[in-house]
Amino acid sequence: MIDSFSSNLQILLKRFPHLAMALDKAQDGDLTITPSKSGVLSGKTAKVWLSSRYDPVKEAHCFVNGQNIEAGSSVLLYGIGLGYHLRLLLDAIGPNGRLVAAEANPSILKAALKVMNDQTVLKDERLVIVSGRDENEFLRAWSNAMSTLDHDKTKVVIHTPSLQSLPHDFQKVKNAVELIRMERRFPLIMGGAEKENFSRNLKKVLASRGIARLKGAMTGGMAIIVGAGPSLDRDIVYLTLSKNMTVLASDTSLPILLAAGITPDFVISADPKPHSLNHFELAKSYDLPLIAMPTSNADVIERWTGPIFFGFREPGRFPSPSKEWAQNMGVFESGGSVSCLAMELSIAMGAKTVTLIGQDFGYPAGLAYATGCAPQLTGATLPNDDELVEGVDYFGRKIKTSVSLYSYRRNFEDLVTKSTAKTFTLSACGLSLEGVEAIPNLAPSAFKAEKGDFTSAFKPATAEHGDRVEEAFRTWITSWILTT
Repeated sequence: MIDSFSSNLQILLKRFPHLAMALDKAQDGDLTITPSKSGVLSGKTAKVWLSSRYDPVKEAHCFVNGQNIEAGSSVLLYGIGLGYHLRLLLDAIGPNGRLVAAEANPSILKAALKVMNDQTVLKDERLVIVSGRDENEFLRAWSNAMSTLDHDKTKVVIHTPSLQSLPHDFQKVKNAVELIRMERRFPLIMGGAEKENFSRNLKKVLASRGIARLKGAMTGGMAIIVGAGPSLDRDIVYLTLSKNMTVLASDTSLPILLAAGITPDFVISADPKPHSLNHFELAKSYDLPLIAMPTSNADVIERWTGPIFFGFREPGRFPSPSKEWAQNMGVFESGGSVSCLAMELSIAMGAKTVTLIGQDFGYPAGLAYATGCAPQLTGATLPNDDELVEGVDYFGRKIKTSVSLYSYRRNFEDLVTKSTAKTFTLSACGLSLEGVEAIPNLAPSAFKAEKGDFTSAFKPATAEHGDRVEEAFRTWITSWILTT
């Protein structure tokens, strides 16, 4: 093991000298390397086996085969583990592929260098290894590596034991990995697609309204948050009772609602990916009030003819005076899914009650989406088995969910806990949420609700941002500096 480590470290010194020097000084932590039943080396932390205790090589083959990687692909891998899957991933991507392998826990990467005896892996120019001495250094290095990938043609691969072995204080990395898993934006690492969107959207952002305008606009009213979960098929009928309520719909659910003759008060679209456009092309609508972020898909923003309310995440990253301007426009504090953004916005608008429709946070009846949305029409399926976890619905029955949806659930529950609004759901068959009560229908409250007053919120944007604000944003986007 010592010879392997020394040889591998010398290769890293030539290819990634800064990483190699940091790794040489890294602690071994609580990681133990031990022979597996098959004879090859395995290893474990205090709580997690990094590879199979029986046959790590066979396990690695199953892991890579399950990813359906095509030759020529770029792969963004989180989790090097003991390195058994690196050679297999390189074989899968072929001579024209690329592999960015990230491991935030330096003790795991150090253990991998002790175990790996195929030195051609580390010498392979298609492989980029990312790590760091601390969380912020790792995030910066990862961001730089990701910016070189074509995000529309990149396969995300997560090695779950490595994710489970993150240092307990690496919460930013954990959140980022879980959000990447769902191919959604994440707040701490700004990739190439987001950079392009921000740049293309900036003129419209500077000339538009901010979500701060919506604060208190529906004090005492009821908000309906609509997602495209499978339960929407059954519960959409209750939205006919929502005329006195403020309906906030995810972009995924919009085609379903409009096809049923239901027009939401606001649509939320935060995904930077090109497939965001599919929802609106299917709905044939670009004129409703839209809640978005500067990094939302630029094709959607450019087509939009209705009012847009922009919200920012972590404006503290921006230089002055763009930082102060963004803070005045309005800030989203929550991370993750559109449902979290909708909940945060409902709270800010002063909702007394919030009711969830089509917000399942799981896969009731083994389904991923409601009928008629773009993912369902294109054959979206459940995640791979290694991403699925088990929860319970409001009846105490077992239900499948995923690690990423579970993360969104925790964020959502935090918002519910901090809010004075009462939160209900019509989706009793969805994942049970702490602080949320399941109800059979909207009828008891439908005629008591009062519509929010958004008159002043929809007045034309008049705030003068000034040339210095735009210049500061342009400088930040160009350099793409990651601050924390």
